[in-house]
Amino acid sequence: MKIDRDFMIFCAAFSGIAERKKCVGIQGSESEPFMLKVYSEYLSTSHPKPDIKWIDSVPGGIQAWMIETIDRYFLSMDKAPRWVREPSWRFIDDNPMVFVSQIDLEDNATMRNNASAGEVLYLFSGRQPCDGGWELKVKLVKQDKATPGTSYLG
Repeated sequence: MKIDRDFMIFCAAFSGIAERKKCVGIQGSESEPFMLKVYSEYLSTSHPKPDIKWIDSVPGGIQAWMIETIDRYFLSMDKAPRWVREPSWRFIDDNPMVFVSQIDLEDNATMRNNASAGEVLYLFSGRQPCDGGWELKVKLVKQDKATPGTSYLG
């Protein structure tokens, strides 16, 4: 599939709605296979081709399709993440991983002296296809409460 202007407009609109309406961050090269898959799904619908006007306002029917698609793909084991910084979801190939949990690393003497303090770890899990089945993969997102930015682990 050729990456073109329409694809770029679609990605901007889709990721914008994901972040604003669902607190789901879709960015970086890790998410590109997923965006190609979703764009292909979109092209198979009767919706019109992406329009530059979507950057400001996505039409209601298209927005509803996007929200339904986000709800179908972005799953949480229990509760959704409560991001300290910008939302940053993890992916395996062309699939979003399942959000499992978040761990608040307390800012206390034990953590400051022996590990890491004042950060939040977001745990994602998913199935990686392999010979004869699949294996469990785990990836993390790390965000510091005091410093802007996001780190990807795993």
